[in-house]
Amino acid sequence: MSTGKEYPVDSSLFKDAKRLTVKGYVSKNTSLRAAVVELEALIVLKTMTVGRDKDAVDLLSLLRDRRNDVDLNTLAQRARAAALAEHLLEHIRDYAKRLRGDELDRIWFEMTGTRLPYTEKRAILRFFARLAELFRKK
Repeated sequence: MSTGKEYPVDSSLFKDAKRLTVKGYVSKNTSLRAAVVELEALIVLKTMTVGRDKDAVDLLSLLRDRRNDVDLNTLAQRARAAALAEHLLEHIRDYAKRLRGDELDRIWFEMTGTRLPYTEKRAILRFFARLAELFRKK
């Protein structure tokens, strides 16, 4: 669902996109080559939306798999440049609250058929805390 906020999505976002092989989740024997935008931009795009369970699961999946590859300073810079830091801070706080409760566990289970491990939840919450700290700095 739209939040009324915008992130600059133009050809420059895709010019440096990497072509990666993406394997199927349901059909394990399928894959395709796809242009994938910079990880930090993708996290901004997934964090700024509201109301779509798919975006929540996508964000959790990204952070489970790639949180150690994220350049938090770059992510914070991109958010500030797009005047989204406050907006994303609000959403990060909301995601953290929902992750501490059972809402995101329920959504994760409904969409993946698996449970989100406690250790992963804790690691994602630490990631959110570090990112929120950067967003609060001016």
